[in-house]
Amino acid sequence: MKHQMPASEALDRFEYALTDCVPPLAHIEAISAEEIAVRGDERFVIVKSESEPEAHTLISPDICLCDDCLRELCDPRDRRYRYPFINCTSRGPRFTIIRDIPYDRPQTWTQANLPLLSRCSAAVARHCSIITRTSPE
Repeated sequence: MKHQMPASEALDRFEYALTDCVPPLAHIEAISAEEIAVRGDERFVIVKSESEPEAHTLISPDICLCDDCLRELCDPRDRRYRYPFINCTSRGPRFTIIRDIPYDRPQTWTQANLPLLSRCSAAVARHCSIITRTSPE
C-alpha cells in the first residue's frame, strides 16, 4: 500500500525546495502560485517547452566550471569529455550560446540544428524513466 502525503504538505515541501534548495548561483526574484484545474495525468511527463513572446529572464554571463563539470570535461571515459559547451544547473545557462528562452536545445546557437546523439537520447530516456518512477502518483 502506497502512502500519499496530503496535497498541501506536498506543495509546502515543493515551495521549500524552490526557495531553500537552489543551485549555488540561483537568484529567485519572486514566487507566485495559482490554483489550476486537475489534469488527471497518470504519470509524470516532460512536455515540449513553448516560447512566449515578450518573455524574459535573468541570464548571467558564463560562469567558470563547477568541480563536477570539470571532472566530466577531463575524463576520457565520460561522454562529455572535451565537450566545449558543457554546463549544468549549478552554474546556469551559457549566455554565449543561448538565442532565446526557454533554454532548450532548439534555442541554442550550438545545438539547434544538430541531431541528438543516440547515447545522449538514451541518457535522457533513463533520466525521464527515473523521474517517472520516483514521482508521486
